[in-house]
Amino acid sequence: MICFKFVLTLLLNISLVRTLKVSDLDEHDYDCMKLLNLTVDFVMDGFNRYNFLTVGDSELNEFVSCSWSKAGYLTGGSKIDANKIKVWMHENLVKKTPDAKVTAEDLVEPCRDVTGRDSGDTVVKVYNCMMTIWWQSRW
Repeated sequence: MICFKFVLTLLLNISLVRTLKVSDLDEHDYDCMKLLNLTVDFVMDGFNRYNFLTVGDSELNEFVSCSWSKAGYLTGGSKIDANKIKVWMHENLVKKTPDAKVTAEDLVEPCRDVTGRDSGDTVVKVYNCMMTIWWQSRW
């Protein structure tokens, strides 16, 4: 019985995967794509099916640094504005998932002090940290 419940839970969670869509991109993203001469396909390919960002891609790091800076989530070089990220995560993830088991605060607080080699690497690591917590809460 336990095995059946695990498999059923796994299948339900896989079917509930919300992959990033082009319509999820906002004006900051398009501004940064234009500034950095990147394509929508490049940006979309930077996310896997579970919405984790590719680690170690310098062009993607530049893009996410630019986008988060323009959105106000990244200030003073590579300092994360946790309060703005909480609002963003609540509005764009938690609120849109009726059966969410975590709050935006649960996602952001453990990740707020994560740092990388530069601002883009920091964004990727913070974002992937939040996605890890999100998916752990779903299993």
